Amino acid sequence: MKITVLNTTEKLYHYRKSWKRLVLQCPRATVFQTWEWAYRWWETFSSGKKLFVLVFDNDKGDTVGIAPLYKRKRRFGIRIMCSIEFLGSGEMKNSEYLDLLISTGNEEKTIKCFFSYLKQQNKEWDCIYLTNCRENSLVSENFIHLLKSAKLPWIQENNMPCPFIKLPSTMDELLKRFKAKARYNIRNECNKLFDKHNVNIYRCFKKNDIDKTVDLLFELHRIRFGDNSVFYSNKNREFFKTVSNDFLDENILRLYIMEIDGEPAAAIYGLLYGSSFIDYQNGFNTKWTKMNAAKVLMCKTIESVINESVEVFDFGRGTEQYKLHWSKELENTYDFLIFKCKFQKSLFNNQKKIYKRLKSLLTALK
Repeated sequence: MKITVLNTTEKLYHYRKSWKRLVLQCPRATVFQTWEWAYRWWETFSSGKKLFVLVFDNDKGDTVGIAPLYKRKRRFGIRIMCSIEFLGSGEMKNSEYLDLLISTGNEEKTIKCFFSYLKQQNKEWDCIYLTNCRENSLVSENFIHLLKSAKLPWIQENNMPCPFIKLPSTMDELLKRFKAKARYNIRNECNKLFDKHNVNIYRCFKKNDIDKTVDLLFELHRIRFGDNSVFYSNKNREFFKTVSNDFLDENILRLYIMEIDGEPAAAIYGLLYGSSFIDYQNGFNTKWTKMNAAKVLMCKTIESVINESVEVFDFGRGTEQYKLHWSKELENTYDFLIFKCKFQKSLFNNQKKIYKRLKSLLTALK
């Protein structure tokens, strides 16, 4: 198997067609493994990082796997280490789910080749830190037994669980899953808002409207969560404007704005990929909290994607109450930290214990 390293933005752009073809051959791929998401993320957040995308071609010259990675120096405990990580992960935690891209039938061979190559290049890295891996990801399902055979020590940690709804064919069928009182409350809240106010919900369909609607999303998010939100930054705003343009072309973008009496009241930034919709980000004006504007917009968004025959409504990582209101079904995500040797893993664990003790001591002294 031939391995090509993409270490410049130009090379990453050059491989866009091969990447897009491969994604279509990967049934587990999410929107966060698309070329558009990876490329625009790298364009925006590459400062202080080195591109390290590995492309795997079979003997016929067909691309069967891509490891979308980068390298950077980061702190683990008290040590600064050279870490290999997924594109889309890091200080700006933009991506809900991350994984390798490997076509069906080539999983084990490609992952073995991946580990073999990294072992050969072990002077170039200290650890491999792969985060936000779903239960059914290639990483979660294949890494543990292959790491054992590769004799690479690792740590697996739980990340945040993700609520989701398996959608029926109609909104009425979904509401039948709720108890009578909850079902009544949902319908009553929608009717009350629409009866008492002039409500307009629209979706962004035009490129000329993207900058304006993304700005509205960010402003409503700021109103709800404050200026200190990780999401609320100029870099993030730049990223979402560029990737939204790409996703509009691919019919992936689902950006909904609710206006009440002519005033922006709530927003949902969603992404439809394959048979799944992900509620990626939202915001709302707290002025409309008593009228449950955010809840009503969520209800109308769910109804809209049901009408598009979507199978899964994914709320993303985190178990906030507004998500659990709609579903108690959860999928776990995991992080994998891989080391070159057992000593390195032992050193890391000892540092982690010391750090926790110091943190507990400082808390007790306050």
